[in-house]
Amino acid sequence: MTLDAAYISRRSSLTEAEINLPCGVTLAYFRDGAGGGVPVLAFHDCGDSKWAWVMRKRIAGVDLVAIDRPGYGGSAACESWEVQLLAYKELADLLGVGQFLAMGHGAGGAVAVQLAAALPTRVRGLVLFAPLLDPLHPLADDTLRDAQMMPPAFMHPRSGCLGCVYRMLEIDRVAGDVKAQAEICFQEESAGVGYSRFEKDLFWFSCRVDAWNSGGLSRQGMLHDSVSIVSG
Repeated sequence: MTLDAAYISRRSSLTEAEINLPCGVTLAYFRDGAGGGVPVLAFHDCGDSKWAWVMRKRIAGVDLVAIDRPGYGGSAACESWEVQLLAYKELADLLGVGQFLAMGHGAGGAVAVQLAAALPTRVRGLVLFAPLLDPLHPLADDTLRDAQMMPPAFMHPRSGCLGCVYRMLEIDRVAGDVKAQAEICFQEESAGVGYSRFEKDLFWFSCRVDAWNSGGLSRQGMLHDSVSIVSG
């Protein structure tokens, strides 16, 4: 598939980098709006990459830092939750980011929540899209437990509408058929919205394809998620 020209132009305007952190982890990221607003660290879902966060235009008042989570794209896998969270803290430190919002989709939502718990004086708030949360946790309330049964509001690694970790089995079957991959994803997670609503949006479609093909379909990343998030 040829990517949309508007998407390619927008992506090329972004500052992309890889950084070797003191903890020994290498993280890849792009930044959109450096120094120009509220810092937002963005964490993609399982089977995705930082390019899932490309916006059509810069969001006024937002300094977006979109990160390839460990094992995806240009980021190396790391050995534990503790090291992963330390890596995000060190990245924020090196970028000169003090307090920030943590934003996450799916498995990236679990990362954002963990980061907020680990750095309560640094994380100003959370923006969550279908986060992977545990309704059986002793601190979970009825709101979370109710929402877990209404996909795609929340996901649970064992009983909810996870799909993303195990979706690799379906992706293997369609072997590079991007449209089929998209249809599978939406059948599992769109709660009736449907793939056809987005099919003609070339910018969005190119963003999704690029996110998958730029390291999002990494088995290393999915395995990392299945061990650190599903088992954690």
